[in-house]
Order: sequence, then C-alpha cells, then structure tokens
Amino acid sequence: VHRDIKPANILTDEYGTPRLTDFGIVGRLAPGEQAEDFGLSLPWSPPEILAGGPGSIESDVYSLGATLWHLLVGRSPFDIPGKNSRTELESRIERMPAPATGRADVPQALEVLLAGTLAKKPGQRPASAQAVARELERIELDLGGPVSPDWPWHSETTPSPAPVRDPDLDGTADRPQRTPPPPVVKAVAPQPVAEALPEPTRR
Repeated sequence: VHRDIKPANILTDEYGTPRLTDFGIVGRLAPGEQAEDFGLSLPWSPPEILAGGPGSIESDVYSLGATLWHLLVGRSPFDIPGKNSRTELESRIERMPAPATGRADVPQALEVLLAGTLAKKPGQRPASAQAVARELERIELDLGGPVSPDWPWHSETTPSPAPVRDPDLDGTADRPQRTPPPPVVKAVAPQPVAEALPEPTRR
C-alpha cells in the first residue's frame, strides 16, 4: 500500500516509462492517526483516509484514478478554482459524485472506469491497480491500439520454455545400438599357378 499516489510522485525514466516514487509513508495508519500527520496529499486522497481510516489497496486505487483524471484534465477531480479551502475540498471529496472529464476525446468506457475508481465506498472500486491497468488495456485495444508487451500479466500465462538438457549429460539417454563393423578380410595375394608338366614318354 503506497497511500500517496499523485502526479508529483510519478516520474518517467530515460525510456519514457512511468515510475512510482516516494514510498516514505507506505504502510498503514495506526488508529487515531490523521492523514495530515503523514503529509498525505488531500486532493488525491479518498474519503476513508480523510476520515482517519487505514490505507488499503482500494485507497490506492482511488488515488490512482484521481491521478489519471488529473493527467487528462489538468487538475484533481474535486478541485474548483477559487474554492479550495481544506473544508470545501474535503466536503466535495466525501459527498460530491465523481465528475466527468468533460473531454470529447475521452471514450465513455474510460469515463466509467474513472468514476469507478473514485467511488466513495472502497468496495465499489476496482479490486487493484492491476485490474485498472487491464481495463485500460482493453479500452486501448477497442480503440485500435496495439497490445503492449510491457504489461506484466502477459508473461503470467506464457509458459517458460523447458530447459534444454544435454541427453548425454547424465548418461541416462537412450542410445542407439551401435552396429558392429564388418569383419576385416585380409587380402590374399594371388599365388602363381604351376605349369602342368608333360607326362613322361614310355619306352
């Protein structure tokens, strides 16, 4: 559980891959400890954290959704310019329905996903950040986008290749029966044929 997911804590590496940073308050709030004691960022915090409850996976899902909303709109979901005192902001986070992005180029499926991540009750949100990522990929595919091989779950169902084993390594491989070589026949040099002697003449 990270408990402080927000745009400022997501950086990109030299390859443009986003990386979540600032794990300084990872863990759980002890009973009675308030969110401000840990420097949590109010605009991206879910209602249960503002109420002093413990952080959870669902809390991180809310903050992730608020961060995605911010990346699309340029401000946090319940930020109203000129009306952002702590009391006003907390009241909107706790009571105001999740607003739509208002962008014509944002598909309805993405609006529904963002609204789900910003649900007031933790049990009504996606089960995990990975569930959010899977749905984002599905939306991307529906829009004709490519499958990204970087999504971690693509390797979950791909069996690892079996290690190649040298069959002669342990001497247990079935070896073909070796055919014995044909017997070596020594060449015999041809012997000279004796000339037939004439029979003796009788007298």
